[in-house]
This record gives sequence, C-alpha cells and structure tokens, in this order.
Amino acid sequence: MAVAVTAALTGAGCTAGIGFGFRNLLLRYLSEEALISELEARGIDGEEARVSRQWETLDDKPLGKGASGVVYRVRNRRDKNVYAMKVMEKSGNNMNDEESLQNEIKCMRRLRHRHIVNMIEVVESEKKMWIFLDMADGGNIYDRILALDHFSEKSASNIIRQVLKAVHYMHSNGIVHRDLKPENVLLESKDPDSDIKVADFGLAVDMGFSGYHPEESMNLKGSLDIHGGFCGSPIAMAPEVAQKNARYGPQCDVWSIGCMAYELLSGSPPFTAKTAKALFKMIRESDGPCFKEKTWTELSKESTQICTGMLKKSPTERPSAGEVLHHPWFRHAKEDHMASMHSLLKTRKTRTTDASDSEDEINETLFGEADKKKKKEMRRAQTFDGQVRPSPMKSVNQPLLSR
Repeated sequence: MAVAVTAALTGAGCTAGIGFGFRNLLLRYLSEEALISELEARGIDGEEARVSRQWETLDDKPLGKGASGVVYRVRNRRDKNVYAMKVMEKSGNNMNDEESLQNEIKCMRRLRHRHIVNMIEVVESEKKMWIFLDMADGGNIYDRILALDHFSEKSASNIIRQVLKAVHYMHSNGIVHRDLKPENVLLESKDPDSDIKVADFGLAVDMGFSGYHPEESMNLKGSLDIHGGFCGSPIAMAPEVAQKNARYGPQCDVWSIGCMAYELLSGSPPFTAKTAKALFKMIRESDGPCFKEKTWTELSKESTQICTGMLKKSPTERPSAGEVLHHPWFRHAKEDHMASMHSLLKTRKTRTTDASDSEDEINETLFGEADKKKKKEMRRAQTFDGQVRPSPMKSVNQPLLSR
C-alpha cells in the first residue's frame, strides 16, 4: 500500500486541488509528519493536511457557498462532535475584507456561551483559512415561528431571554455586537426546543475588557467609547447610532433587542418608512413606538412595558441587558396563540427598509449625493480608541458562515 500511496502522491492527480476523500485515504497510511512533508514537497498546503487529519468532511456537497468561501459539515475525529467548517481561499478577491474578518475572529475568540455561535478553532496558512464554528442549521427565528402552529407571547419571551443572556455575556466581556436582528439569531437544530444562538460578529467591537465583568455591563449606559454612525441594519438601529459622528456604547444592542421583541409580539417592526433616510429621522425624533394596534390589547401589560423600556430614546434610560433579564414579563407572558402576529409574519415576504436595499441611501445620508458613488466603492473607517474598524456598510446581512 505504501507503494500505491507514493505513486498517488507523485501522480498527476495529486495537486493543490486534491479532494477531501483522497486526502483522508492518504491519512490512513502515512504519519502526519510524513504526509505533510510529502504534500509540501509537491506544493500542497501542509496546514490543509493537518485539517484533514483532525476533521472529517461528512457530506459530498457543501452546506453553502458565500462570496469568500465554502461551508462544510465536519466531524472532529477526536471528540466526534459535528461542527461547521468554512474554507476561504486567500488568492484573488475572496478575502479583500480580511481586516474585518480578523476583527470578527478577535471578538469571537473572547466568547464561549451556550447562546452564541462559538468559534471552535481557526487554522491559517499562506493559501487558505479554515474557521470551525458551532453547527446552527435550524434556520433563523423566523423559520421557527413560521413552522409552528402555535406561537405565543411565552414563546417570544423564551427567544428574547436567550438573546439577552448572550448579549449580557458579550457586554460583560466588553464585546458589543452592533447588528442584532432576527436574521442573526439562529437555531441550533430544527428541533422545536432547540437552543437559540446569536451569530454574525462582523460589526462587533471589542471594548478592551481584561476579563469577565458582569457588573460593568450595567455601568456603561452612558458610554461614548464606540465611534462611527449608521452601523448595522436600519430596521434595528438605535437613535444614537443613526447619525453622523455618532458616539455610543453597549446600549445600542439593547435597542436592537427591543426592536426584535416588538416585532416578535406584533408582527411588524417598531419603526417603518419608505426610505432609509426617513427611517433614520423617525428613529432619532420619535419618543417611542406605537402600541395602539389591536395586537397589543391582546397581550400582557408587561409585554408593552419591556418593549417600551428597551426602546427608550436615551441610552441611559434603557435597562442594561442584565437588568432586562429580571423583568416580570418572563414570568407573566401569556400562553395564548398570537394569531394576528403569526398571520402578519406569514404574509410579509420581505422586511421593510432592510440594509441590503438601502446602501445608496445611507451613503447619501453620510456623504451627500456628490460623493455617493465614490464612498460606496471605499470602506468608511470607524474608530474605537484610535483603532481602525470595519465599515458600517460591509455586508451587514452576511454572517461569517455565509460570507
């Protein structure tokens, strides 16, 4: 068999494009050191061989393909657990947003929580990068809601509680997400009782905490340490973020969770407008969302209270994520099916004024008509304590698994 392996390695089929299956066959007959030596001698990535030795690709077809890479379902050969592996080629234009990706990785390295899509490992070579993440293939929370025959206020409270737990943990570690929305809240599996997991840290900011400080997340309501406006998705953007030269702190995430809770309970976002510019103006100037629709009369008073609190215009008047977790709504939420909300979500095919449709308008708001085209082509730098941060306009609807 050793002769056959050597022949295979020296044959025309052994190239940088060598398939996972063939690689796995070779691993059975060569030690890691011998295999890597042989592969590198023939111009094949040694780190790729290490990845193949530790991780088994489970399906012939990938889970998905994005602009910068391909996602596979893999099993760790040691613990036998299943994860998602994203493979990104460094050649060409696939990793032209590498600075943003490195920032995302930096933030995710600091986190490990039940309700977060955790990063398990990162492997990097001159040619490729492999990122291993928790598997969360149950869709997003919309998928769950639409698949259920019964969705109650209590169901919504269970979702929001899990998101708040994740965000309180993030803030306690000095990480601010900045793009919380239903599309970035995933399900671990398709099981009806599957855990919720927050994904997409592409716009996250690391505030530089030295460790885990849960009390600090409640003491940063007036923080102005994060710079850079119009960051995230317009439909869930906090008023302190929806402006030029914005300065703000972790409370922007609480606002976004408030938007999510409002929509889960009523079937519509708290603020809607025909254009992003009009939406930003409404968010900045409004004293809060409307609760006059019939839907709200059918819900508990606590549901209105918790949404009102998280959607306070002033960040200092909003409760922190940790404080919201103690709200009585989580104990008193009703079990009745929310038929009108369920119907609204089923009939709404697209989200109003989503970021993916509003980039031109946002660039015009930021820079004016004359510079709109130029600025769309250039990444607008943001700063946090003097460090360059990713542009608010970078693929805000594409989590790490799909970019």
